Amino acid sequence: MCTHNEQMASYPLVIRLETLTQAGRDAGHSLDELSPGCPLQPWVQSQTTYCELVRTPGQPTDTWGIRVIKQKIWVNEVSYELQDIYGIESQSCAAKDGTSSDSGAIDTGDDAGRECVICMSEPRDTAVLPCRHMCMCAPCAKALREQTNKCPICRRQVESLLKIVVQ
Repeated sequence: MCTHNEQMASYPLVIRLETLTQAGRDAGHSLDELSPGCPLQPWVQSQTTYCELVRTPGQPTDTWGIRVIKQKIWVNEVSYELQDIYGIESQSCAAKDGTSSDSGAIDTGDDAGRECVICMSEPRDTAVLPCRHMCMCAPCAKALREQTNKCPICRRQVESLLKIVVQ
């Protein structure tokens, strides 16, 4: 991960943001005590984004962009890898501004495409795990759990449901 890949025209990039826990502040610690890239201390929380710089050949010059590979957060000495939730992008505040969605369509501010795939009337607020499809409202998710254990989008077995409030 730390070497340049000449064939893929990419360079590794790691961005780590750190903050003190309340316990760290209370104990008088400071981020100035840490060297860049050092192991995390118990009184530090962080978010690390693993990226690569990618070159796109073009005329007259090449362009460079950043592609995120993965993100991890470190909270209370436990590491969590962040995962995308499919379907949450149409629920976000940015989509309500009349900006284009991932599909390229312009969102006009109405609720088209944000409704539960089961009842087609309530807004989606529940994600299916492990497939991460946010496709149902909480009442339909509860009813679905009583009838089947399959995701209505991909038919993968449901291990749990996660209600998400998007503001």
